[in-house]
Amino acid sequence: MQGLSERQRAILTVIVDEYIRSGVPVGSKSVVDKWLLAISSATVRNEMGELEEAGYIYQPHTSAGRVPSARGYRYFVESILDRARLSSDEQRTISHQFHQIEPDVDEWARLAASILAHASQSAAMVTAPYSPACRLKHFELILMQDAVALMVTILQEGNIRQQMISIPVGTSQDDLATAGNKLTSFFRGLSATQIETYATEFNPLEKQIREALIRLMENLDAHQYYDMVLDGLVFMLQQPEFAGSRSSYEVVEALQNRQALAAIVPKLGNFEDVVVLIGEEAGQNSILNIGSIGTYL
Repeated sequence: MQGLSERQRAILTVIVDEYIRSGVPVGSKSVVDKWLLAISSATVRNEMGELEEAGYIYQPHTSAGRVPSARGYRYFVESILDRARLSSDEQRTISHQFHQIEPDVDEWARLAASILAHASQSAAMVTAPYSPACRLKHFELILMQDAVALMVTILQEGNIRQQMISIPVGTSQDDLATAGNKLTSFFRGLSATQIETYATEFNPLEKQIREALIRLMENLDAHQYYDMVLDGLVFMLQQPEFAGSRSSYEVVEALQNRQALAAIVPKLGNFEDVVVLIGEEAGQNSILNIGSIGTYL
C-alpha cells in the first residue's frame, strides 16, 4: 500500500474521525478550524487533492467535502489506528460476568453480544463456535411412548439438541440404552459424512437412530451460520449517518435477514484476532456496504 507523509496521515486521520463522528463530508476549513490550526486551508486542500488522487478519500459531489474511501479506511486501520487493549478492571469485570452464568453456549453468545454492543456502542453479532462440520460427542435416548423416543444429542462444538425420533414398536428403555451406548462408542468424534460411511452392520433400531443422527447433523451443518445473536441495534441506528435516512431501514432489514449475514461469516476465516472487513471486502450485497466500516471478532 502506498505510503503517506506524516501530514497526509494526519489529515486522513482527521477526515476519518470527523466523518465517523458527524456523518457529514469533511472540508478543508473544518480540518484547519477543528484540528490542524498550524496548517493553512490552501495547504490542506492540496494534500486532500493528493489523497483523493491516490484513492484514499473522495468527494460525493462537487460542492461537498471529502469522505474516506474503502482504501482510506483500510490504510487507517492497518497503518494509523493504535491497537487498543482493555484495562485490567474491564477484563476482570467481563470475566466476572461470564462466571455468573452457566457454561452454556447460547447464554455465553448472548452475553458476548451484549458486552460487545455496549463496549463498541454499535450493533454486535455473535455466533457459536464454528466448525465446517459438526462432530458428535455424546447422545442419549429416552423412551417417551411406544415407537417414539427423545434423542438428546451433544456435539463437540457445545451445541445440545433434542428431537423426537421414531423407533421400532416394542422397543424398551434398556434397548435404547444399549443401542445408544454402542453407537456413541462407534460415532464419537465423527461428522455426519463419516457416520454415514461407517462400515459395520446395524440392527433395525440402530439403523433408525443412525439415520436420525445423520439428518440432525446435516441440518446443523447446513444452517449453523444462521444461529446468530444480535444486540446493540439501537446504538447503530443512533449513528449520525442513519439519522433521518432510509439507510436505517436497510440496516434493520439486512440484520433481520440471517441468510445475508451468514454470507459474511465464512469470509472471516479461522482467526483468533480482530478482523476488519471494509465495503466490498464483505461482498457486493453485504450489509457492510450500507455503512462505512465493520469490525468482526
